[in-house]
Amino acid sequence: MIKRFSIPLTMFLFVSNAFALPLNSSVPGGVAVIDIGGATEASFNHDNVMTITENGKNYAILGIGLQQAPGDYYLEVGKSQIPFTIHTADYPTQRLTIKNRNQVNPAKAELERIFREKKEMNKMFSYFRSEEKIDLEFFLPSEGIISSEFGLRRILNGQPRSPHSGIDIAAAEGTDILVPSAGIVSMTGDYFFNGNTVLIDHGKGLITMYCHLSKINVSINEEVRKGQKLGEIGKTGRATGPHLHWSVSLNNKRVNPRVFLQ
Repeated sequence: MIKRFSIPLTMFLFVSNAFALPLNSSVPGGVAVIDIGGATEASFNHDNVMTITENGKNYAILGIGLQQAPGDYYLEVGKSQIPFTIHTADYPTQRLTIKNRNQVNPAKAELERIFREKKEMNKMFSYFRSEEKIDLEFFLPSEGIISSEFGLRRILNGQPRSPHSGIDIAAAEGTDILVPSAGIVSMTGDYFFNGNTVLIDHGKGLITMYCHLSKINVSINEEVRKGQKLGEIGKTGRATGPHLHWSVSLNNKRVNPRVFLQ
């Protein structure tokens, strides 16, 4: 059974923007929007960070990992450092029961495949591609019910697991999934946990992932436009029913997709 939860937006320290920037939510699993003055490049912990120009101002758009400890930090901008603060955020717990025990505790024969797929995914998420213009105003890629929110601390069959790294949208099998922002398809495939999966590279370390599809309508290296159909909802991989698992990765950190919904 899919349990339904919702997270009040007040748990994030949102700051409204008048133009096409994501919501400023400087918490674990959020995105920090930082004014970098006249600079055009930035890094955090030696990793490249997306920078954009809006209304004549330059900003760093930093993805913050769920495991990042709250506190005071510095963004590296050339030879200078810009201070910023990561605030605390509490995420609820979700308990799920999965009948196929092999999908909770995979057999040794499956572990080699799982580790190989994880390595492939991490390589894709770490890619930083130059892009002149990035549309950061996303929409939900499919119609349906939000059945599981980002950041939930998951317990599968009584065993703690990693926090939920995306949003789940439950809908009938075959429901269309649309591209929320233009990009290039960087990966497609059938994976042990994620089932039929598509990754789209939007540029500068911004990658979106779509999992458990029943059908894939795009191919690797294809340039896709906003609103284009990329696939259909399914229940492939580790899934308790038909739904789309949609996740957003920024500078190789999984962040709440809601901060990009305008």
